[in-house]
Amino acid sequence: MARWLALLVLLAVIGVACEATSQATEGRVLTTVFPGFNRLAPLPVVVDDRTGMVVGVAVAGGEATQPDGPDFVPGLPNAVAIRWLGGTCDHRVVIVVSRPGRWLVDVRTDRASSCTLAGISRAIVLAMTSPIDPTDVDVVVDGRPVDRRSSAGW
Repeated sequence: MARWLALLVLLAVIGVACEATSQATEGRVLTTVFPGFNRLAPLPVVVDDRTGMVVGVAVAGGEATQPDGPDFVPGLPNAVAIRWLGGTCDHRVVIVVSRPGRWLVDVRTDRASSCTLAGISRAIVLAMTSPIDPTDVDVVVDGRPVDRRSSAGW
């Protein structure tokens, strides 16, 4: 609960700062970092917003049991959580947000080519300029569409 509250405050600050400084423009690039833990290095995340509608990004907590895909963020209608299974060999994540009709969030992970180590549940929150319904978002992870029926809220 405390994590969600901190996330809400962070997203509110990001939203106000972005709104106060400029309007959203296409081609915006945002960054965040998953903190390192145990012997894993921090994992940089680059969000390539091709819609001009993403105003903030933050690492989200969450239960490891949450399914992959898009999810609602309680109390934040202008935000969507994106969850996927990453790995211990991940070096960098690039997330491309586009809107070729429906919203598309394409998660691309750079990782060691022969990695067989354990998976790690990952989640980010994208803050948008207007309300977004997670049921209108398709998620692709490393070239594979996420099965919408296994996502939360479906």
